[in-house]
Amino acid sequence: MKLSKLSDKIINKGGVKLKYRLEEIFKKYNIFKYVSYLLILVAVLVIIIAFLPVNSEKAFSSGEVVIRNAQSDVIETAPGETSSTFISVKTFSKNGYPMINQLVGRYYDSLMTNDDTKLNKYTDSVENIDPLKRIINSQYIESYQSLDCYAMTGMIEGTYIVVVLYQVKYKNISTVTSYLDYFYVCTDISGNIFITNKAVSDEISAYNQLMYENNTIKGLEQLVASEYDTALKNDEQLAAFVKNLQQ
Repeated sequence: MKLSKLSDKIINKGGVKLKYRLEEIFKKYNIFKYVSYLLILVAVLVIIIAFLPVNSEKAFSSGEVVIRNAQSDVIETAPGETSSTFISVKTFSKNGYPMINQLVGRYYDSLMTNDDTKLNKYTDSVENIDPLKRIINSQYIESYQSLDCYAMTGMIEGTYIVVVLYQVKYKNISTVTSYLDYFYVCTDISGNIFITNKAVSDEISAYNQLMYENNTIKGLEQLVASEYDTALKNDEQLAAFVKNLQQ
């Protein structure tokens, strides 16, 4: 017998023995049953995943923010409860909430007139308004111009994250100056919105800060910084005035 045929014969016999041995093991430990259970489990998981809800909210501008594992547009959960987490794509809407534009405009007007009674209508804490901001508004600002509110819904239902782009005309200075303000707007039990000047939870603060990383807001910050520098360079009176305010 040739060496090649002999080796084939040995391999074939070994294969038959291995086959029978495997069948005995499978029968002894009932492996086929467990494999069947595993396949059924995999099928169930596939079905569950296929029917999981998908957030269909779409972003149509370049200024989108993708948030992973962040609550969005849901009611705040009570202590001890948990809420589902998902991927949310949200954008800032320019002047998309007229009531917010109205609120911010009246808030600025009340700062300029230094009217606590009116300020109490538009914010939850007059005491927490920066005293220097109140002095500048009541004594040096002639008007607010070109008010644009960029807003999106906040982490908690009834709240809004707001970035305001505006220009200020100071008294006796011809050049207007661009600025940004950042507000967190809430809704009271009567359905009225207001600017909160009180501290918020660490979770909400972190969420809002993350929203400010939005491409749209970063672009506005760069624009305002550039326009501000240009205004100071081109108007010595404005530059001197701003320098005195900062001292």
